[in-house]
Amino acid sequence: MDGSGKALTEGRFQTDDEECVITIPAGTVIRNAAGAAAYALTAADLETSHSAPPQGAVIFTYQMGPSGVTFNPATTMTMSYTDAQIPAGMPEASLYIAIWDGAKWFKLQSTVDTINNKVTALVEHFSTFGLLAQAPPPTTTPPPTTTAALPATTAPDDEPEGGSLLLPISLTLAAALMLGIVLYQRRQKTK
Repeated sequence: MDGSGKALTEGRFQTDDEECVITIPAGTVIRNAAGAAAYALTAADLETSHSAPPQGAVIFTYQMGPSGVTFNPATTMTMSYTDAQIPAGMPEASLYIAIWDGAKWFKLQSTVDTINNKVTALVEHFSTFGLLAQAPPPTTTPPPTTTAALPATTAPDDEPEGGSLLLPISLTLAAALMLGIVLYQRRQKTK
C-alpha cells in the first residue's frame, strides 16, 4: 500500500476461521474514518448476534474494523458456510450477506454459490456483517371451489319436439334472396 492508502497489488484479508474473506483489488483506496490511509484491518467473530429479521435467521456475524474504514472501489466479501449451518426450513439459495446499521440488518445484493457453499457481496466500508437466511414465504392454499348445478341442456343431436325450425327459416331466407336478385336483374335489363 502506498502512502495515500492505495493498494499496489491485490490483497486478501480473512478471519482466523477463514469463513469471511475480503479480496482487495490492486488500485483500491483504503481509508480510515478520518480520511487517512488505513494500514491495519481487524476482524472479530461475534459470539452474540443481533436479532434476526422477520422470517429470517442469523447464521454467523463478524465485526470488521476498524469501524469507518472505506474501500474505493468496493471490495468483494465472501462468506463460506457448511450445509449443517443452514437452519432447518431455510433454502440454501436464500442465503445473503447483510450489514448491521445499528438497528436492523440491511440486505446486500449477494450471490450464492451452492456448489462451493459461498456467498459473495460487494462492501464499501467496514461494520458488522452477517450471513443470514430467509425462510420462504408461507404457501397459501386457495379456497375450495364450488360448482353450481347447471340446468340440463339438450344434446345437439336431440331435436326438440316438432323438429328444428332453423332449416326451414334458412331455406325461406335463401329463396327470398334469390328472388330479389332475379327481380333486380330483370329491372336492369328493361331500362
